Amino acid sequence: MLAGLKLVHLVGSKKGVTVLGGAYFNNVNTLCKNFINNKYVKSCLITGRQWDSVMRFVNGGVSGTGVTYNVTQAVDNRHTGSKALSGANPADCVKNIYDLEGNMMEVTSEMLTGNSGARQVQRGGRWGSKNQASYRVDYNESDTAMGCRIALYVIASD
Repeated sequence: MLAGLKLVHLVGSKKGVTVLGGAYFNNVNTLCKNFINNKYVKSCLITGRQWDSVMRFVNGGVSGTGVTYNVTQAVDNRHTGSKALSGANPADCVKNIYDLEGNMMEVTSEMLTGNSGARQVQRGGRWGSKNQASYRVDYNESDTAMGCRIALYVIASD
């Protein structure tokens, strides 16, 4: 094994689990950092680049309803997830990744600096919206309608 080699693995959402939402950025950022933290595995809030990698991975895949998934296109039979449970709608699942457009929009660790100070970025869509999975928007801290995804770093050791 190569010492210090870091392999990134994204935690896929689990079907039928209560969705975490309505939290502020600092809360979800801390939650993700503290999810697991030992000498073998570290966790953090998903980055924008990791979200983009997920988009490339799922694009062209087949959803749970047999429709070819296009991350840049809003489709009427998607975006109908559940406010409360992950994986509630098979149309919102592709390659075992749930709700990139359902439930809550998700905060990433991307930071924008503008005239109004620090701002964060939300990705994806949310329940009842017409936003596609690749949707990206900056937002103010006062927006609490968000969820998050955790990235895991598995650290190889000797």
